[in-house]
Amino acid sequence: MKTEQTKRMDANVDSRLFNDIMSVQILFHKMLFHRLKPSGLTAGQPKILEFLAARGEAVQREIASASDIGAPTAARILSKMEASGLIQRAHREGNRRSVVVELTSKGQEQSRLVRETFARCESIAIRGLEDRDRILSLLGKVEENLRTPDGEDVEEERGSEATKKFPFQKSLHYRLMICQTLLRKRLYEELADTKLTTGQPKVLEFLAGREGCQQKEIAQACLIEPATVTSLLLHMEQAGLVVRREENGNRRSLFVYLTDEGRAMAARSKEGVQRVINGAFAGIEDRQEEAAADLRQMYENLKERAER
Repeated sequence: MKTEQTKRMDANVDSRLFNDIMSVQILFHKMLFHRLKPSGLTAGQPKILEFLAARGEAVQREIASASDIGAPTAARILSKMEASGLIQRAHREGNRRSVVVELTSKGQEQSRLVRETFARCESIAIRGLEDRDRILSLLGKVEENLRTPDGEDVEEERGSEATKKFPFQKSLHYRLMICQTLLRKRLYEELADTKLTTGQPKVLEFLAGREGCQQKEIAQACLIEPATVTSLLLHMEQAGLVVRREENGNRRSLFVYLTDEGRAMAARSKEGVQRVINGAFAGIEDRQEEAAADLRQMYENLKERAER
């Protein structure tokens, strides 16, 4: 008898949907922070501003849970926000051990800017989509599947107040962000024994079909900054996954190839992606074509604006 995991492996969900979701979120994130650059806000701060604007006040644990980030990461972001005058912390009345976080007047002003910027970016992303609610519903189901792997309920570490769905948590940008976060988390759980690090599976996938390419091609295809690709390739070369060499006497350009170990790892990574996307679309396999169409439309909209 086949296990649940094996059934999911046989589900025949198009693995390209994994990259479709990831790519749309990457472009959306880049557009968002391009528009927010004058504000000085950094990664993680916009969604915390949104949460606190809707909630009023919260303790650090609730902020981390609602934003789907780890407690240490939340602590670092909140410290920077406090130093920038965006938030303030105070002890709850009658409870000196409980510290609550709330927005300052500057934080309130920035939260309004964030909401307006998110709304403008979303309007660009969904241009031409026949049914916005359709993609929202589908991403909601993908999120639900990713939170409950193998069809089993996963005990949430969040309290009832933290899990309350605020308006922004039902938005397109939030669901894209959560799905990307959970897809990445599930993939690295699948690949835990490989010791692959962030960005490497995507590079391996690209090289498996495009060996002998230059670094700039990898950066463009994988939506990764050139400096980040340089670091990734250095570590992958040290791990014996890739080799870089000159060709035709051109010392200014290095061409990248997979080693035998790299090809085996690329195949292993591809299998992990397939398992994860099968689980993400469990029960909604018949909706993958409409998902692909909607994601492709959003990708083209965001790419077109980015190229401008």
